[in-house]
Amino acid sequence: MPDGSLPKVNRKATNVTRVTIFALGVLSLVLVVLSILSIRLYPSIQSPAQVIMMTAVVPGCGNGLIEANEECDGSELANATCQSIGFDDGTLSCTKSCLYNVTACFNNIPAPATPNLPQTESETDTTLTSMLSFFSAVVSYITGMFIQ
Repeated sequence: MPDGSLPKVNRKATNVTRVTIFALGVLSLVLVVLSILSIRLYPSIQSPAQVIMMTAVVPGCGNGLIEANEECDGSELANATCQSIGFDDGTLSCTKSCLYNVTACFNNIPAPATPNLPQTESETDTTLTSMLSFFSAVVSYITGMFIQ
């Protein structure tokens, strides 16, 4: 300044600059700590960026996590089995659209019921003899009514 005085300092801008520099310093410190931890916990990982990339999961079908509107996802079936969803047996799997694939599930077909028929020849003979006796009696009664 021509009069020899110092220019006015914008204190708000100076405070914002200080906060920004402080935040960048904290972020740098966090990244250093993550680097050290990742190398100790996961020796094959060389940087925090790799840790972040490995744990990032994109939402949606096919990410291995069951989310809204998904019955399953990949090999994750939420402990469901063919039996738990109403089949007798089989192997449950997951479709590419994250719905249960029940093509390998099945229900046991019960044996057909045995009809209630006489089981031995003597029972068959007795039944036929009884029927013949009944018809014979009916015929005799009817003919007795007309012939006298």
